[in-house]
Amino acid sequence: MTSSEQAVVKQLSRGEQHSPVTTPGGASAALSADSEHCIQVFDEKQQLIFEYDAQAGVTRLSIPEGDLELATRQGSIRLKAADEVSLEGRDVNVLATESIGLRVIDLGKQLLKPVGSTLRLLPHQLRAAAQNLEVGADDANLSVSRLQYRGEELHAVVTRALGVFEKVETRAKSLWQTTDNLVSKVREAAQLRAGRVNQLVDGTIQVKSEKAIHKTRKDFKVQAERIHLG
Repeated sequence: MTSSEQAVVKQLSRGEQHSPVTTPGGASAALSADSEHCIQVFDEKQQLIFEYDAQAGVTRLSIPEGDLELATRQGSIRLKAADEVSLEGRDVNVLATESIGLRVIDLGKQLLKPVGSTLRLLPHQLRAAAQNLEVGADDANLSVSRLQYRGEELHAVVTRALGVFEKVETRAKSLWQTTDNLVSKVREAAQLRAGRVNQLVDGTIQVKSEKAIHKTRKDFKVQAERIHLG
């Protein structure tokens, strides 16, 4: 501590609060004109750089010009607060060489089973975990080389869906479709393989083709009140 700084401390401790303490360079410290519980420190240009309000319990560091840099050559930097920690700025950039982690834990359930949400960014991977995940946007674009989904239920409400696929393969133990109208267009060939096919139509079945061939290994039955041929 320099001799000027020691003088500032001595004057403040003796109760000379109302007279500003000034360094040879022009920096000063004094009680605030608005409150006798607030100590303020000014730089050579009389710009406020530090303020401590003992009554409100607020300590404020202000940089009027230039940048503020916190750096450690070895070790870590930790910010801890009992309440809220806020970051505000025109641009907020976070850079890490290994990982970035965000975690929100329910402390009431942590002893039995940790419950919460986590977001972890790795150099080549992003991991997100939560009991409930909500994503909202007017327009969204997703570009991935491979996409896998695994879950118990999938619900989708879509006004209009358009898909362009090179190849589609669907495997299901049971498949149910309910629709007012179904139109299928196949340019080349359509093939159906099944152990048994049942068609129940309330109205009329109409088939039009250049040629029609029906082959059965055993019986071929046609049953109707009237049968028209030709």
